[in-house]
Amino acid sequence: MAQAVRRPRLEQAHRVVASLQHLRETAGWMEAPLALAIGLRLLIFVAADGLARLRSRAQFGGALNGWQKKDALWYLSIAQGGYTYSPHAQSSVNFFPLYPLLIRLIQPLVGLIAWRDSYLVSGMLISWVTFAAACVALYRLTADRFGQTPATGVILLLAAYPFSFYYGAPYTESLYLLLAVLAFLAIERRWWWLAGVVALLAGAERPPGLLLGLCVALAYALDWRRTRHPLRRDILSLALTPLGAGAYLLYCWLRFGAPLAYLQTSRAGWHGGYLQSGALLMAARALLHPTAHWLFTVYVLLFLGFLLSLPLILRLLGPIYALYAFASLAAPILDFPTLQSLGRYTSVVFPTFIVLACLLRRWPQFQGMVAGVSLVLLALTAYLFIIGYGLS
Repeated sequence: MAQAVRRPRLEQAHRVVASLQHLRETAGWMEAPLALAIGLRLLIFVAADGLARLRSRAQFGGALNGWQKKDALWYLSIAQGGYTYSPHAQSSVNFFPLYPLLIRLIQPLVGLIAWRDSYLVSGMLISWVTFAAACVALYRLTADRFGQTPATGVILLLAAYPFSFYYGAPYTESLYLLLAVLAFLAIERRWWWLAGVVALLAGAERPPGLLLGLCVALAYALDWRRTRHPLRRDILSLALTPLGAGAYLLYCWLRFGAPLAYLQTSRAGWHGGYLQSGALLMAARALLHPTAHWLFTVYVLLFLGFLLSLPLILRLLGPIYALYAFASLAAPILDFPTLQSLGRYTSVVFPTFIVLACLLRRWPQFQGMVAGVSLVLLALTAYLFIIGYGLS
């Protein structure tokens, strides 16, 4: 009788083990990008936190509070109290709603564990989780085209990028990166409905999200031109792409009577929202006088490196990737009067990291050296951000 009872339990245990082995075989490729994404984030955050503690124990505000800077304060205030609007000064309508909405949604759950800093922890948790998911999607996107070695390399280079600390801070970079990579993964696999939904979300996440909608529409047009297939119902997915930004404009119209409230407060409070040459002139001055403001010089050199990668992106990845990379670089430098946040804006130009990983795949030692230098710089920039140095 005992043996008869034990046999079904033993068979059930074998089935569980077989299921786990099958899961490991099918999803085991995720281990490398997840380990790099989470491991390097932990390493950098611990290093930056340690440096901040050593600098001044008396002024140290805590491991979490140091990440509440500038834009993060706006997003957290929106999540807690909603939007405010002023056409003549800085106001929270400058910041699009998807990220603070996600913070608001998960805050009650996070509050059960970290009630004191629940909004901040929620924002950082979203950044960590979406960055890990973005690394998994980017690994898959790269591996499908170039193999596992460049795929691992691109995650290493991205996670070690000197300004990638924003991927763990309460900023929108991680979420936007995830949406951008998912959009291109959907384009590659011709999952047009998914591409349309992702572009919709990107438009509700930040103004450049509309760029992803343009990329999806052009990719669909190029695919139709190449295949000449009869038009299908999936063409309707393109109508989704502007709805995220459109919904926010409608909200501003209904709430404040100003559908273009974002542009008005951006111009009045941040001197942005229109084409201008201030950042370009500042870039020229930074190159002519590199020691006057070393950070701006670093920004410009990195920016030039990204620009130089555009022909390789066009050749290796195609015109849609090149369009995304070019527009992502052009938007911040033509829309703002300074170079203040150029480091974090370049961090989402993932096609450049793919190209660099492909170039370095034959020289793994050199790739490791590049990643090592980047990690040292990343620890420095994360530390500077925590202590309030003007990085964003």
